[in-house]
Amino acid sequence: MNPFLASAFVGRSDELQQLDDVLAAVEAGAGRCVLLSGEAGVGKSRLIAELDARAGDRGFTTLTGRCFEQDRSFPYAPLIDMLRPFFAGAAGADLRDALGPLVTELVRLLPELAHGTTAPPIPSPGETQVEKRRLFAALTRLFLRQSEAGPLLLVVEDLHWSDEASLEFLLYLVRRVADYPLLLLLSRRTAETPAALVDLLAGLDREPGAQEITLAPLTRAEVAALVKGILDQPQEVSAEFVAAVYRLSEGNPFFAEEICASLIASGDVYYADSRWQRKPLAEIDIPDSLQRLVQQRLSALGRPARQVVDLAAVSGRTFDLAVLQALTGLGDGEILDLVKELMAAQLVVEESAEQFTFRHALIREALYGQLLGRERQTLHARLVRAIEQVHADALDAHLEPLAYHAFEATLWPEALNYARRAGTKALALYAPNAAADHLTRAIRAARQLSQAQPVALHRLRGQAFDILGEFDRARADYEAALSAAEAAGDRQAIWQILLDLGLLWASRDYERTGDYCRRALDLARSMEDPAAVAHSLNRLGNWLMNMGQPFQALDYHREALELFETLDDRAGVASTLDLLAMTSNMCGDYADTVAYYQRAIPVLRQLNDRQTLASSLTMLSNYTLDEALVREALDLAREIDWRAGEAFALVYLGSLLAYRGDVGSGLSAAQRGFE
Repeated sequence: MNPFLASAFVGRSDELQQLDDVLAAVEAGAGRCVLLSGEAGVGKSRLIAELDARAGDRGFTTLTGRCFEQDRSFPYAPLIDMLRPFFAGAAGADLRDALGPLVTELVRLLPELAHGTTAPPIPSPGETQVEKRRLFAALTRLFLRQSEAGPLLLVVEDLHWSDEASLEFLLYLVRRVADYPLLLLLSRRTAETPAALVDLLAGLDREPGAQEITLAPLTRAEVAALVKGILDQPQEVSAEFVAAVYRLSEGNPFFAEEICASLIASGDVYYADSRWQRKPLAEIDIPDSLQRLVQQRLSALGRPARQVVDLAAVSGRTFDLAVLQALTGLGDGEILDLVKELMAAQLVVEESAEQFTFRHALIREALYGQLLGRERQTLHARLVRAIEQVHADALDAHLEPLAYHAFEATLWPEALNYARRAGTKALALYAPNAAADHLTRAIRAARQLSQAQPVALHRLRGQAFDILGEFDRARADYEAALSAAEAAGDRQAIWQILLDLGLLWASRDYERTGDYCRRALDLARSMEDPAAVAHSLNRLGNWLMNMGQPFQALDYHREALELFETLDDRAGVASTLDLLAMTSNMCGDYADTVAYYQRAIPVLRQLNDRQTLASSLTMLSNYTLDEALVREALDLAREIDWRAGEAFALVYLGSLLAYRGDVGSGLSAAQRGFE
């Protein structure tokens, strides 16, 4: 018999009262966000588990996502972690019907929602923010719709390891839950605050529905209660024993639990005569660090179990049973016996039938830290092979861990392949920081393989840096890609990079933008590539208009329109008509301006290009004085969370209403636009 309880819960009465008050407010329809902060092991996860139980008693549905150390380069990792099991039980066709138009955006995160797995296109730097907002809006609608069916608790643990795209989305969500029964519960370590998390924290400070609860270490009396609860005995624990545990743990509940578990495992604390007893304190060697605690725990394991736990530690905080089985070659019974041995040693717990997790992130970190560099490298390599074997039919869903493990293993061909694909995927998911990380690994792997400067990798990383506003790093990558493309004689790549550089320089030196656009047009004509010629004409025409030469710009756009119409390129036709309308307006030709917008709008509707459509509708309303057009534009801008477009439409709506004599309504609309 072993009545040892590793999850005794003591103290935190003030924090629980605050959280109970929050649950009551959310039940009443007032959305809230709570951030739990504290040092590692202070009890954040235990408090979350207690709140989850209380929320379940009140009828809340809980969705949980966790961040892990390697997730900083995994776009939307905690959200995917949260949503994948949520959708797993639903039939594909029924689920797509239930999601409706949301599936178009959500399939970017969860390809299994679609029959096929078509990779989303990579947005240009100028499109990224709007496209990202579309995904954010779809995710938000999904969560808010779920909350309307019953109160919803969303938990995201360990934000200090989150990717930046997820952090940005969480702030977006917090700003939209005020009128919904939804509680967003977040946790983070106070000692680790990356720049992206600083931005989230600053944003939460400004939100009236958000609050932070900082967990302090336990008091000596609370440690005494914790030890008593762990031992599950009615009598009080001796003051000298409590003082020793408190001194070493400094009130950290996880460390206090681990000390007790270690002493029980070593026999220094033992169960006899229906109660817990201990050796004299002078004879007890109490480990004074987590590393010693873990080492002591490991010494009790057999060699096979030790090998399994090392593999698991390299895999991450959570590990798949199927991957471990592939790594070891063991049968079902054998691998389960070894995992049970790890559970008995208080190292891991069962997450689901197929997944296990270390009991605390600190245990995994201590285990990983004890491995030699060469050991880690070898184990990372074995993990790559196991993931490839187990997930052979769905490697795209595992690109991020494959890229990470292959790079750490110095498997350079695999690192190049998986990091390139992971970087491309991250760009398509509007996660430029993650994309830059992966593409940097890919470029380093290419160098290790003594490959020539990889044109595509430098261009993609240049796009990521361009989106991030890092001009010098973007320019360096574009110029490296251009030099490599010129050395290889790749004219198509040269043309694309010339246009990239033209867009990049638009914010610094507009004359240089024109130079790059002219070079791109000359090259496109020499290639006899009509699509490239048309795109170059539009780029140069737009430059001319902005340089105060709209009549010359019209000629370029008209030539581009003819080419796109010949190619039956609807997207090209729509964008060119929009450019022609803007340029005609600059020329003072209002009849042509209206005509071009009227031709562009039906095509934009077909293409579902909501940003350009909203802009075109707003502009057309200025000429036709049609209030319905600008109100449609306003709805579209709000739908995709395009704040600049919303302000633009509100100002034009205000002008239109004032022109019609409704000055009060017009002033109100204009003021909202100004705000």
